[in-house]
Amino acid sequence: MAADGPVLAAVDCGTNSTRLLVSEGGDRTLERLMRITRLGQAVDATGELAPAAVDRTLDVLREYRGVMDGLGVERVRMTATSAARDAANRETFFGGAEDIVGVRPELLSGEAEGRLSFLGATAALDPADGPFLVADIGGGSTEFAVGTTEPEGVLSVDMGCVRLTEKFLHHDPPAPEELSQVVSVARDHLEDVARELPASREARRFVGLAGTVTTVAAVEQGLPQYDRDRIHHFVLTRAAAEDVFRTLATESRAERIHNPGLEEARADVIVGGAAILVAVMRFFDFAECLVSEADILDGLVLSLSNNEHVLMGSGPSNPYPEVMQALARPVVGHLDPAFLGLLDETCDRLRNVFQTGNALTLPVSGTGSAGMEAAFVNVVGPGDVVVVGVNGLFGERMCDVASRCGAEVVRVDAEWGRTLDPRRLIDAHPSPKVIAVVHAETSTGVRNDVAPLGAAKGDALLLVDCVTSLGGIEVNIDAWGVDIAYAGTQKCLSVPPGLAPLTVSDRARERFVERSQSWYLDLGMIGEYLGAARKYHHTPPISMLYALHAGLGVLLEEGLQASWARHQSCGRALQEGLEKLGFRLFAEEGHRLPDLTAVWLPEGVDGASARRDLVDRYSPAGSGVSAAWATRPGPET
Repeated sequence: MAADGPVLAAVDCGTNSTRLLVSEGGDRTLERLMRITRLGQAVDATGELAPAAVDRTLDVLREYRGVMDGLGVERVRMTATSAARDAANRETFFGGAEDIVGVRPELLSGEAEGRLSFLGATAALDPADGPFLVADIGGGSTEFAVGTTEPEGVLSVDMGCVRLTEKFLHHDPPAPEELSQVVSVARDHLEDVARELPASREARRFVGLAGTVTTVAAVEQGLPQYDRDRIHHFVLTRAAAEDVFRTLATESRAERIHNPGLEEARADVIVGGAAILVAVMRFFDFAECLVSEADILDGLVLSLSNNEHVLMGSGPSNPYPEVMQALARPVVGHLDPAFLGLLDETCDRLRNVFQTGNALTLPVSGTGSAGMEAAFVNVVGPGDVVVVGVNGLFGERMCDVASRCGAEVVRVDAEWGRTLDPRRLIDAHPSPKVIAVVHAETSTGVRNDVAPLGAAKGDALLLVDCVTSLGGIEVNIDAWGVDIAYAGTQKCLSVPPGLAPLTVSDRARERFVERSQSWYLDLGMIGEYLGAARKYHHTPPISMLYALHAGLGVLLEEGLQASWARHQSCGRALQEGLEKLGFRLFAEEGHRLPDLTAVWLPEGVDGASARRDLVDRYSPAGSGVSAAWATRPGPET
């Protein structure tokens, strides 16, 4: 079929339904489908996705794949939300979904879900009618977002039509005390919304999304069959919503399914959902709800169609939406109790990501290179022996920094593109103070083994560059015996550049130099600001710390194992695709990074011209591709 713009698709695998939107150019709908799959069946009770629920959802995805193929879809985003967030076995579903659709589901945080829903629902609304309170009442959670053209605040709460039904509505029809309990629980959650999103009290218009709201609107109108034109932007009064709720709540399921506008597959959970809708309108005193059929799917398609750069170089990477939202928070003082609490929580989150119990774990003010300098200047002084593994640019840089500290540098070189032999590093000197290695060499795409160095380091301190590995592949500081490690925010943490996560063992702290050559990066002094004394050292970058806190929150909500698996899957697909196109991978097999790929360009291809063509012909998708730092021309990352 001929298209005026790219054909884009969004798939949302929700707790109750699995939905598809196919759009031409982001502004003309070609297909919109919804199937009740109940992916979140019994997740609250078992903590896992039921095999039957997974099979139902995968069957629908096969149907959707056929629809997308028939319409010539070029780009797809697929998301999973509340049920997958809560399920320990979500990887089983993700793998099957990726095999069918061709892209891996993105596990959205509640905040990301709410932001996308807000953007989709308000895109066609007049800003003069704002600010808007948007509520996306799902199966497992409800997302609230408030704002006018952009969400000023987003909050996800664990109440949805499936969750409340499974927890509280056990009779058919529900007993009065069960209904009272559901309404009471909903009100408790809404107290949280009002407290966390104070602007929600000032919203001028309430916009309701998703199947619960559209079903109540359809029942109120008595629609004999689904009619999007009559549902989208229908104004549902509170009196009408209350009437539909009372009617459905006092009927048995067998009676309920005869209401025009109610899909039979939704009949068992609609009372729980309608209770949430009514509770919201009562709590915030909204006289009416603007019903919207534009929601997270529309927000996903907008994200595909917007002319935003997709960064595919070695860093920076595209930040999470939650990170960009955090950057817009009001700046407070660096000794404000609220900020200090956030800083402490950020350090705790870094410990989880580094997998360490080190008390001195913090974000250094500066990029990854500041982390490198902080690591060296606090433990290395004149005459200290430092063994450095060098198989790329950043190993070279370690040598430079150590030599500036006055160290005796012992280089252990390997060919660029090949991994370092841990035994050669251990045997390079009988008693070094430090053994330093780059875990993920950004310039070549090589992963160096760290655990063998920790096991055989003896009295030496093990110092590791994790700039390109943290969050993307396994990093286990305590289990590997690492004494000092640093990273950057702009790689797999999906936060803009500007901070360098760093962790230091007690063993390394005991061997700090008496006086660091850097005042700004003196970890002894900085540690006093992090400790109980809160002694001022320098003003930290407040907004960047907001951003890191948010980015780490997204990563930990996804789960470290899940993030590593996602990077592995994407890296494997990219590398296999490049080889099919005739490119030769630069890094040694068995030690290739999944999160950064270096290749040799085909004979006769000019690197600068090739990169320019990628940006010019495929922007925004090709932007950010960069040349690898190499000792000879050829490899590109």
